[in-house]
Amino acid sequence: RAINGLSMLLVPVMMGVTALMLYAGLGPEAALDHSASLVNGASFVQGAPLSFGDGVSAVVGGVIVGAIILPDITRFIRLWRGAVYTAFLAYFLFGSLVMVAGGRAAEALGESDLLDLMLALGLGWGAFAVIIAGSWVLNSLNLYSAVLSVEATAAGPRGVLKPASMMTSRLLTLGLGVLGTLAAFLNILDYFLAFLFYLSIVFVPVAGVIIVDYLFLRRAAYHGRQTQQRGYSPAALAAWALGAAMALTGSESVLTLTGIPALDAMLISAAVYALLKARR
Repeated sequence: RAINGLSMLLVPVMMGVTALMLYAGLGPEAALDHSASLVNGASFVQGAPLSFGDGVSAVVGGVIVGAIILPDITRFIRLWRGAVYTAFLAYFLFGSLVMVAGGRAAEALGESDLLDLMLALGLGWGAFAVIIAGSWVLNSLNLYSAVLSVEATAAGPRGVLKPASMMTSRLLTLGLGVLGTLAAFLNILDYFLAFLFYLSIVFVPVAGVIIVDYLFLRRAAYHGRQTQQRGYSPAALAAWALGAAMALTGSESVLTLTGIPALDAMLISAAVYALLKARR
């Protein structure tokens, strides 16, 4: 409820900034700036250009964590259809709109950094709003999901903690919040594209395992009709590791199936998990 209240307050601010970015990126001044940059041979892409496959993987890495932990939020929705609508609206509709707004403005004004882009558009207050509102909402969700994940893992049937209590949750929240704050000082934005790429390598294979597990193996467990707890699954861990390894080899142009490392990782992890479970 607290995260929802915070989002209701701050998300409209970010929506307004996004609308202004889109308007500025499509306006006549932006068109003139874009024409000048083309004449001068300028490119808004700084550093070595990404391949198409690595670019797709970087975009996937930016959203895959949210997609994987979306059940942490949608589990409170009364009907399962609401979870589907939430995923569709958040990721397909509004997520695509934000990417188009940012990409169009960046391409028109020759800026690759979001904050520099907003400053170039005269949206200094917008930059401040995005930093505060975006970080506050997103990291609240991240911290919430991190606590749930650690509790589920450490307090599971083979975990090292006793079943989660209110005190355990508070200590985990405090500890993980401190770790996240310390990580913020590592200046990760200097390596942001690489960070997004490796996020896709780590988390996309998880999606491949979950898809097979839900569609073909244990659908009832995802709808609350099975109550037994599970320990670690060697088949799932092996499929995840092979999928991640496939993505790494694809990024180095050693071995690839589709030319898109993130897609290769999901396909390999799904296929390996299905084969390992079929043998059992």
